[in-house]
Amino acid sequence: MARGSLETWVFVLFIVAVVVIPILVGLGFFKLYRLLRPFADAPQQPTSFTYDAPSDSFFKCTFVGWLICAPLFYLVYTYL
Repeated sequence: MARGSLETWVFVLFIVAVVVIPILVGLGFFKLYRLLRPFADAPQQPTSFTYDAPSDSFFKCTFVGWLICAPLFYLVYTYL
């Protein structure tokens, strides 16, 4: 079985980059944002045993990364 053409590997790398780059950009954005503006402290101790510390969700970071990267992806798509 043949290993595949160069175009196939470039396409696979492109798809991986389109998924991974916005996630990394979103995580980096929220790391910087939380460095400058951390979460507010809770006024009292929670009574629930399932309470977790406040954090940014994965999907929130991914969505913000897509909002930041979408114009760049559009420019690359239109000019290449």
